[in-house]
Amino acid sequence: MILRTFLTYFALLWSCTVFSNEITLYATEFLLPSTITPVAQKTIDTVKKAIYPKQLNIKVLQSIDEIDEVLRSKEAPIAIVGATTYLRHRKDGMRDIATLISNLQPDPDHSVGALVVVKKDSNINSLKELKGKRLGANHPDGFQGLTVVYKELADQGYAWDKFFSKIKFYGLDPYKRIAALQRGEVDAITLNACFAEREAQKGRDVLDGLKPINIKENKSAKCLTSTSLYPSWSFLVSPHLDTQTIVNIANALYAMHPTKDGERWTIASDFRSVDELFKTLKRGPYSYLNEWTAERIWKEHGNSILLLTILFFVFVWHYFRTRYLVTVRTAQLRKALVEQKKLLRFNNQLRDRYDKSRRALIVSQLSSLFAHELSQPLSGILLYLRSLKRLLKQNKLQEGQINEALEQATERAKKAHELVQLVRSYAKSDRNNFERMDPVEVLTSVLENLKKSGELDGIDIRLSSSSSEKSKIEGHRLELEIVFSNILSNSLKAIKATNKPEIHISVSQDSKGHCIVSFSDNGPGVSLQALEDLRMTTPLTSTTGLGLGLTIAKGIVEEHRGKISFSLSQSGSLIVEVIIPLLSFGENTEDE
Repeated sequence: MILRTFLTYFALLWSCTVFSNEITLYATEFLLPSTITPVAQKTIDTVKKAIYPKQLNIKVLQSIDEIDEVLRSKEAPIAIVGATTYLRHRKDGMRDIATLISNLQPDPDHSVGALVVVKKDSNINSLKELKGKRLGANHPDGFQGLTVVYKELADQGYAWDKFFSKIKFYGLDPYKRIAALQRGEVDAITLNACFAEREAQKGRDVLDGLKPINIKENKSAKCLTSTSLYPSWSFLVSPHLDTQTIVNIANALYAMHPTKDGERWTIASDFRSVDELFKTLKRGPYSYLNEWTAERIWKEHGNSILLLTILFFVFVWHYFRTRYLVTVRTAQLRKALVEQKKLLRFNNQLRDRYDKSRRALIVSQLSSLFAHELSQPLSGILLYLRSLKRLLKQNKLQEGQINEALEQATERAKKAHELVQLVRSYAKSDRNNFERMDPVEVLTSVLENLKKSGELDGIDIRLSSSSSEKSKIEGHRLELEIVFSNILSNSLKAIKATNKPEIHISVSQDSKGHCIVSFSDNGPGVSLQALEDLRMTTPLTSTTGLGLGLTIAKGIVEEHRGKISFSLSQSGSLIVEVIIPLLSFGENTEDE
């Protein structure tokens, strides 16, 4: 019984609303006496005929707040409002069935905007120069009067809500704003785009004494505008209005003849620019963007939050796993360090034993080599002594001859002494520090000694150098003389039976900073096996003439951080190269 009573009451209420004999048309600026357009009365007459026999009630509202309150109600109204009002009330079921256009504003989707003006004598010429100034507008929520200006500021990168020092509101009548600007109450005002052009058609110059700023180029309207353009006036119908009435109104509006200014109703299809405006300003349907709720946070950043959560747990897992691995590896390293110390002590013991054995072996090998090397200075001394003795018997001895003989004998005695000291230094491991020297000078000294001993008689020997004058090496001069003497002695043995014996010595340097002393001769060829034995440092007594002295020579060169290499010439004879690091240019310069 109660349910039946409720349904009956609801049906009566609904029928009174839907089938009411009166429909109310609401509007604000569109129907205000100060801003009424020529098409306004023609639109009213057309709607009246379309809804007949129902009556049309006209209500002109003075504020946007009033229109918002009406459109949220459960009445069945129709309204002529701006695009922004339409978007605000889409959720209430209001629908746009027609949009106003004119000769000045032919594009329904890009028609209305704002014109910002200042006094003609003002030094303000752009929108950005209004920062911190006073602005006169129609209403805090006025679309053409203020909201589109905010969007323009936001697009230019400014904080639109803190841009002006003060905003004063003068209602929907634009002439009140113009008067306030002329009185100096504000620094600039906003006017609806095309308002000045429509007033000019009536013979009124509203811009007299004023200056528009921030003028934007546009192809959608034949009017000055300081902002982007948006959809024009919209004709809205309520969802509570019956379908037939809506169809009749729509058909009548589309069939209405345009005014002499070309004002007529059509359909607007693109409200995305208005939607983007509200989204940028976070107002209207996007005002929720100013409130951080859990739902919004998850909606906007859910994927990032999920990713960060996964990364957090991965980090925690990695942290504990790394700590465990560090603990295990630390224990292993400590154990390895203990073993390494044991091996180091054992290695030091082996090295000491090796050094003692090596020194003993070198001294043993040097005994054979230095016996040959000592024979030269000692033979020279005996030769000069015999010469002196013979001259004494013949009474032909002169003072100059005595001095020369003594000097030569003294020089060879010093040489012998140095050789003895070198052997003793190897035995004691206390050789003197290396000195800097020119390899060409060392070779020249060796060749002079060999010439004086007569070993180079009948030998065509050539010494050439392509290295820099400042290219020096560091080493023990006597040791290097021994190395070069040993190689030359072996070469002399190899070419002994040659008809025209030749020895060529060249000094050069490579790109890696090494001095290369090369010895070659025209002696008999060397077999590949003999060459391989030389490279393996096997002491030889074959036709190469290189015996135990080669091992010592290699040891000396290695002590100088160098090496001895062997190769064959095109004729098959042996080529020996002594390669020793050069001193750096800076060190040579300093030495000079």
